[in-house]
Parts: sequence; structure tokens; C-alpha cells
Amino acid sequence: MTNITHGYPPVRAGEENVKNDVIEVQTVDECLFIIPRSLFEKLRFDETTIDGWHLYAVDYCLEAYEKFRAKSYVMGIEGIYHKSSGSLDESYFKILRKVSNKHKKIKRIYTTMGTWPTNTIVLRSKIFLLKMKVKLRQIYKKIIFNWR
Repeated sequence: MTNITHGYPPVRAGEENVKNDVIEVQTVDECLFIIPRSLFEKLRFDETTIDGWHLYAVDYCLEAYEKFRAKSYVMGIEGIYHKSSGSLDESYFKILRKVSNKHKKIKRIYTTMGTWPTNTIVLRSKIFLLKMKVKLRQIYKKIIFNWR
């Protein structure tokens, strides 16, 4: 659910467009998010769990809801472009495993990069399959490129 376009050439970052609405969501992306000062004075970013660039807004949304029942929303704003289309690199997966472990009380974590189970075995399996899919795609491209 997004209005953001990303990458080059620009493509929609999600399937569902947010019109001129304000919609409650589980988490938001790190591209742009606003935290009321009153909440931020009570809850800071968890630098132990989030020891890198990824998922700090996701973790914040989940923790804010767990501790203060603070809800997260997306707003329908047109014309937002983010150059990067994100990456599922090892750093992302490392932090994802930590966020997932921290928020075990919920079954799934919804992010702009996918829906992630908090069950450790299922999450590790999903990450493994994604990595294998990327590897196979690389091998396939190499075979096709060398064949031509």
C-alpha cells in the first residue's frame, strides 16, 4: 500500500494506491515517517535491535503499538519518488531476524519488502528460499548470456 514510485525507470513500490485517505497500517517504511514529540519523548529508537539502516521505522511502529497502543497510518500523498527500490541484502535479513524475534507476540510483520512470519523456523526457511531464488536467477542469466 503506497503512493511512492522508486527505481529507474520509476515504478510503483506497491500494488494498492493510497488515495486522499488516511489508512491505519501495522508499520510504515523508512522513506518518510512522522512521530509525535510526546511519543518520541517516551519511546526512542532501539539501537540494540536495529544496528543498521533497515527496519527502524517498522520496529518503532510495532513497539509503539505494543507499549502505548499508538497506531500507525499512511497518508495519500502523490508525487513521492525514492531513487532506491530497496534491497534484501544480508544486513536486512540480520535485522529482520532480530525484529522478528523481538515481536514474537504477533504472527506476521508487514513491511514494504514483504510479509514476514515471526516464527523462527518459518522465517529462516523463507529467507533461505528467497536467497536461492536470487541465486538461481543469477545462474539462469549467466547461462542465457553465455549461450547467446
